[in-house]
Amino acid sequence: MSALRRLTAEVERRRRTRARTELVKNARKALAMRQAAEQSTPANTRRAASGVRPKENRRAPKLIRPMERGRLRKANAVAQAKRDARS
Repeated sequence: MSALRRLTAEVERRRRTRARTELVKNARKALAMRQAAEQSTPANTRRAASGVRPKENRRAPKLIRPMERGRLRKANAVAQAKRDARS
C-alpha cells in the first residue's frame, strides 16, 4: 500500500513540475507576442516626458460661494445647539 502511495505522490509531483514549466513557457510566449505587437496608443497621450497637460474639469461650476456655505452651516449648528439646550 505504501508503494502505491509513493508512486501516486511521484506522479503528482511530475505533473506539477510539468504544469509549472508549461506555464512559464506560455508566459514567455505571451510576453514575446505582446512585445512584438505594434503599439496602438494614440500619439497625443498625456505623458510625463512631454509635460503632462491638465485634463479639463467636467464638473459643473459651483454656484454657491464657499464663504456663504460656511456661514449657513454655522447658523444651522448654532440653531441646533439652541434646540439641544432647551431639552
